Order: sequence, then structure tokens, then C-alpha cells
Amino acid sequence: MIIFSFDIGHVLATTNVEIHPDSTNFEVSKIMGEKGARLMLDVLADLDSYRKSSQPQSTEGVSYGKGEKSFNLEPHSKYP
Repeated sequence: MIIFSFDIGHVLATTNVEIHPDSTNFEVSKIMGEKGARLMLDVLADLDSYRKSSQPQSTEGVSYGKGEKSFNLEPHSKYP
């Protein structure tokens, strides 16, 4: 059995996303993708500063996945 650890390491940056109760999976994915991409570009543009101000991540709520080395993910084309 292989155990994968996710959400490990220091947090370089965070952002908030407002999710309305009637938002669809597609809408939330689009918003989070856009915000995540913008945040990643900001971090990469000033990586040294973000590293200096990074915070250790809490060990509470850590996710562990059990299973094979590959993931069986649904193709994105199935979503609207």
C-alpha cells in the first residue's frame, strides 16, 4: 500500500474565494483556477520575499490518500 501526503510544507501565500451557495462546480473551479493562477504568478515574481514570510502549515486536517501510484480522474470534458 502506498500512502500519499498532500498539503505539506510551508504556506507561501493564501487568498480568499467567495463561494455562493448556488455556485456550480464549474463556476467554483473557474474562479479558483483564475485566483490560483494569479497567486502563483505573484509568488513566482517575488519568490524570495514569499519564502521569507512563509508560515508552517498546521498538521491538523492533513489529507492522506491510500491506493495506487496513478489516479483515475474523470476527464475535464465531462464538466460543462
